[in-house]
Amino acid sequence: MSKVMADQVRRNRTWQKERREMVLTLKADGVSFRKIAERVGTSLGTVQDILRGHSGSWKDRPKSPADGDASS
Repeated sequence: MSKVMADQVRRNRTWQKERREMVLTLKADGVSFRKIAERVGTSLGTVQDILRGHSGSWKDRPKSPADGDASS
C-alpha cells in the first residue's frame, strides 16, 4: 500500500503540471473560463485559481489587504 500511495503522490505532481499547462494553453487560445472548466473536468473556481497561480489549501495562501488584514 505504501508504495502505491507514494507513486500516487508523484503522479499527482505530474498531472497537476499537465492540467495547468492545458488551462494556460486554452486560455491563450481565447477559450472562456467556463469552457476550460468543462474541458478539464473541474470547477470554474479551480480554473481561476490555476490562472492566478494558486494551488493547495486556502490556509497556505498569502493574505492580502483585500482579505481584511488590518496590519496594512
